[in-house]
Amino acid sequence: MVDRIVGPSAAPQANAAPPRGTVLAGIRSGLAGGLVMFLVVALSAGIEGLGWLHPLEAIGTTLVGAGTSGGAAAVAGGALLHAVASAVFGVGLAAVLPDDFPPVSAAAVGGAYGLFTAGLMMSLVVPLVNPAFRALIQPVGGSWTIGHIGFGATLGLALTLRHWASRRAIKRAASVAGTARPVSQDRAR
Repeated sequence: MVDRIVGPSAAPQANAAPPRGTVLAGIRSGLAGGLVMFLVVALSAGIEGLGWLHPLEAIGTTLVGAGTSGGAAAVAGGALLHAVASAVFGVGLAAVLPDDFPPVSAAAVGGAYGLFTAGLMMSLVVPLVNPAFRALIQPVGGSWTIGHIGFGATLGLALTLRHWASRRAIKRAASVAGTARPVSQDRAR
């Protein structure tokens, strides 16, 4: 059984399902990346004098409407929307990132993926669901781009570290199983 887990595997089939735990790993790493992105943009918004929660309030106008004072409802709605989008994009990368990708490469690919998500969201999604968002986020626009790179890099790194940790656990289990002596040999001595 251990040989099948650790040994070489056949080439993946085109219609093969993603590895077990991909959705949960994608959600977790997506939320971690979303938090990194929020911290970068919130820091910039705070420095600009807009308030630390301005990015969440800007996102939350999708739910409460532009031009409203928003307040706590906008911040809560923005946090929810940002978390859901981060998790969804996290699952997307988790489904395509190979398990054996080196962590530095995964962080670089993730950074590019973060820029891709920014482009997708700002060119297709945001104009449809929240046209006022662009004007609201414009004062921290550069940090928005850096935040997306940080989101993707964190996402890619978290995914590969998860795979690395699971491979180490499998190897450890295999080495323990390989060094254990059968009970009959212990009794013979």
